[in-house]
Amino acid sequence: MSKIIAIVEDDRDLGEIIRTRLQGAGYQCFLIPDSEKAFPILKNKKPDLAILDVMMPKVSGYELCRHIRRDPLIFMIPVLMLSALGGEPEISHALEQGADDYLVKPFDLGVLFAKVKALLEKQARTLQKNPLTDLYGGEYLKRLITNKLFRDELIAACYFTLTHFGPYVKLYGSQKRDEAVKALSDALKEVTRDSGVYECAITHLGGPDFIVLLSVKDFERYCKEVISRFQHRRNALYNAVDLNRGSIEVEANGGTRTDYPIMSVSVGVVTNERIKFRESAQMVKVAGEVNKRAQQQQNNGHLEILREAILL
Repeated sequence: MSKIIAIVEDDRDLGEIIRTRLQGAGYQCFLIPDSEKAFPILKNKKPDLAILDVMMPKVSGYELCRHIRRDPLIFMIPVLMLSALGGEPEISHALEQGADDYLVKPFDLGVLFAKVKALLEKQARTLQKNPLTDLYGGEYLKRLITNKLFRDELIAACYFTLTHFGPYVKLYGSQKRDEAVKALSDALKEVTRDSGVYECAITHLGGPDFIVLLSVKDFERYCKEVISRFQHRRNALYNAVDLNRGSIEVEANGGTRTDYPIMSVSVGVVTNERIKFRESAQMVKVAGEVNKRAQQQQNNGHLEILREAILL
């Protein structure tokens, strides 16, 4: 099924050229020359991609993009901005308004086609779920965070991982690796289902790394419960000898053997209560750094909460 592309361009001649050429390339396209009417049309038709001119009367492309990113139904739509302004400040501003890419007028239609194709391919990857955990990944998470930030919602990004995961995989192998990842994933899903936490989204970044997005008021009890649920599942991941000892012995490349504690859940939490994040990637980065600090504590089920700006 061909992808649907919306073109919001007050220059009808240019808009028709873009529409005709993209349709010739196999896309379904519709042109919206009046930016003031664009948002309800986009919300109704839900295109796979939107091309927005920046400089339009009544409603600018920037404002329209912000409307898209705030909306709970169409915030995932990729946005390509078109503008005669091509300086770095303009491009940076467009990206801060939620645009995915930017094309300076006048442009070669071949470049436009390439950007459209790349954005649609990236969107397809964004909407793919991890086959092991059946969860969306990092790009989907960034879209969710962007939506929440544009709506001025107070949110917590909770970065979960398993400490001493590498040595465990080296000793127990790939099948047990997947079982460990699935155990944490199932604990996250179970707590989400059982604890009455609303507006909660679980995403899988890969390996043992997950980020859960939820309201500020819920994150502390949620994190503590996940730690507890994983500990109940952990026994099935180890043999009796290692469980009783509370550690595993792993041989390094040089032949020396090192003891590592059994795995525990490490959580790093960052909220936007005091930090005003400019973009979603920034929030994900800080959550990851806090999680690294939590792992360094070497405490079983340690929870660290960030409440002041670092790395910004």
